[in-house]
Amino acid sequence: MTPEALLASTDDHDGALFDGLDLDEATPSPKRFHRCRFVRASFREAALRKWVFEDCTFQDSDLSGAKLQGAAFRSVRFEACKLLGVRWSDAARFRFEASFHACNLSYASFAGMTLRGLVLHDCRAHDADFAEADLSSADLSGSDLSGTTFRRTNLTRADLSTASNYLIDPRDNTLKDTRLSLEALASLASLFGIIVPGVTAE
Repeated sequence: MTPEALLASTDDHDGALFDGLDLDEATPSPKRFHRCRFVRASFREAALRKWVFEDCTFQDSDLSGAKLQGAAFRSVRFEACKLLGVRWSDAARFRFEASFHACNLSYASFAGMTLRGLVLHDCRAHDADFAEADLSSADLSGSDLSGTTFRRTNLTRADLSTASNYLIDPRDNTLKDTRLSLEALASLASLFGIIVPGVTAE
């Protein structure tokens, strides 16, 4: 389907493949997609207000700067996507369900969101914002979290054991049965002025 045809369409889309779709900076009317695949699609700076995605997959796509006010994501998978500066916190909060695999989510905001069981595998999330989010039972395996904000974040049973470049202050976050990396534990020890032989610098 061409971008023009999609923009003009008022129908729901079920099981469709959108390959190479380009809607950069577009301001389309609300659309609904069910079991659709987006491959090499580009939505940079597009206004996807009140769009609904259910059981959809995005592969090698670019949603950087997309405006998501009221957009719904339910059982959506992102693979190798560029998602720079996306304010996920503007999306519909009810049943937000998305997983991210080998994506770039730098400068993204998830502030205040309920993200229980979130999957963020092998992603780059520099300077992302998880302040006041519920990340209980989240799996951030292999992700680079340099500069990412954790403030009043619930990390109960979250797995950050193979994530890197993060510092989480237990005085300002909820840590219970949380799996942290040795690197993070060393940073925590330094934060409290604790020397651990063989781990922290003396």
